Amino acid sequence: MSPGRSPKLRALLQTEKFDVILCDFLSTAAAIPWDLTGPKVLFAHNVEAVIWQRHSEVAKNPLWKAVSRLEWKRMQDSERKYLRKADHVIAVSENDRSAFAEYVDPARISVAQTGVDTEFFQPSELASEKEIPNSLVFTGSMDWLPNEDAIFYFVGEILPLIKRQLPDISLCVVGRLPSCRLQDLASHTPELQLTGWVEDVRPFIAQRAVYIVPCASEEEHALKFSKP
Repeated sequence: MSPGRSPKLRALLQTEKFDVILCDFLSTAAAIPWDLTGPKVLFAHNVEAVIWQRHSEVAKNPLWKAVSRLEWKRMQDSERKYLRKADHVIAVSENDRSAFAEYVDPARISVAQTGVDTEFFQPSELASEKEIPNSLVFTGSMDWLPNEDAIFYFVGEILPLIKRQLPDISLCVVGRLPSCRLQDLASHTPELQLTGWVEDVRPFIAQRAVYIVPCASEEEHALKFSKP
C-alpha cells in the first residue's frame, strides 16, 4: 500500500468501525493513520534493517555497499518508528522478537511462527517415478532480495562444486518476478531454469531430487540441503 492511499484509508476508518487495524509488512506502515483511535497491530515478517545490514557487510561493489548501508540506516529508523507506534507487534520467530525487544516493550510482541500446510504439501505417490535425476529445486518469491542473493551465491559458489561430481546437475528456481539480473544469470547458466510465477509449486518440488533452502547467518552465507 502506497502512502497516497492513506487519505482513503483514513476516510474509511472515520466512517466505519473496525475491531483492529492490521498492518501487514513494514512497507505498508506509512499508509496507516497511526493517530486515529483503535488498536493497531503491525505484522513484521522480517527484521528488515538486519537484511540491509548484512548486504552492506558482504557487498564487494563499493557503490552497492554504500547504497546498502544507507538503506540499512533508513530502514532501521523506519522500523523503530512504526513498531513503537503499534499497539502490538507480531514477529515470526523468537530471534526476531529478541531484536524488536531492544526498542519495543517485550509485552507488546507476540510470535506467530511461519509454518507449512502439511496436508496440502503431501508427497505425491508418483513423485519417485517422475523424479528428474540429479536435479535441485528452490521455491520462493524472486522479487525478494534475500532470495535472489541466495540463488546468486548458490550458483556462483556451490553449484560448480556439485557439477564436478554430477556434470548433469540442474537447478529449477520457482518463484514470481525474477529480476533482469537473475534472468541474465540464467541465460549464461545452462544448469539454471527460472519458471517465474506458477499456479502450483508442488509438481516442481515433486519432480526434483533435492530441495535447497537458504540459511544465511550474520557471519556468512550458507545453503543447506534437505529432501522435500
